[in-house]
Amino acid sequence: MEFEAENLNIEQIMADRRKAIAASLESLNAREFETLTSGLFADSNHPWRETLQQFVVDHPFETFHHAMIEGGVHIFYCSAVDKGMWFLPNKGVGLLQGKGLMLMKEIAVSGS
Repeated sequence: MEFEAENLNIEQIMADRRKAIAASLESLNAREFETLTSGLFADSNHPWRETLQQFVVDHPFETFHHAMIEGGVHIFYCSAVDKGMWFLPNKGVGLLQGKGLMLMKEIAVSGS
């Protein structure tokens, strides 16, 4: 199937993600967050695993948020420092930016 950018409906994609995040969002303390994320990386030397572990060390008393969206993508967010990341096991990882970061902030803070 050929990818056609002009047929993408970004508003619908974001609405679907909002629903998935709101339905799956869970709040975690630092220990729970560390337990959840430690099992995600197949390679214990993965650089993003270290980044996540250091983030927990730097913010041990904060609340972390975890949600899942289509395709098995994990979304992590910490409202205290307004930072987040997405993670697709064995495929990719990156920082939340722009609309994704705003979406997580809105849902995590307001609960909807």
